[in-house]
Amino acid sequence: MKIGFINGGIGLSETFIYNLIKGGNSFGSKIQTSYVKNLKEEAKASQNIRFHGPKSPQEVLVHLNKCSIFVVPSIWNDPCPLTVLEGMAAGKVVVTSNKGGIPELIGDAGIIINPLDISSFSSVLLEHVSNKEKVVELGKKSKKKG
Repeated sequence: MKIGFINGGIGLSETFIYNLIKGGNSFGSKIQTSYVKNLKEEAKASQNIRFHGPKSPQEVLVHLNKCSIFVVPSIWNDPCPLTVLEGMAAGKVVVTSNKGGIPELIGDAGIIINPLDISSFSSVLLEHVSNKEKVVELGKKSKKKG
């Protein structure tokens, strides 16, 4: 089962096969921020992590369609993040943070976590990776609401 991450994923169990995708307003930028450098270093340390770097919106959608669980561990109080809505519209289980307007967007059609609690975050992912029926059920709920 593939898990797609947007701008996150550091500190999760290496038992997952997951992708790190950096989207956002820095697409195409050659600037290597400390954040990007840290993500690349994390990706080198594991065979299960694929760091794709910045992607265009179209490329992000290609990767989104390949995953079963879509993780948006936002730490910003975004009132209405388009990324979360895109994951829902694609029928993915969206695991996202308890920040800003995200909990209202997701409701019971996804999983809301504290993005700074890595232990809890990992537990939620492990629970859903091992329960394909739950993933399918939540994905349908997510698509209906998205």
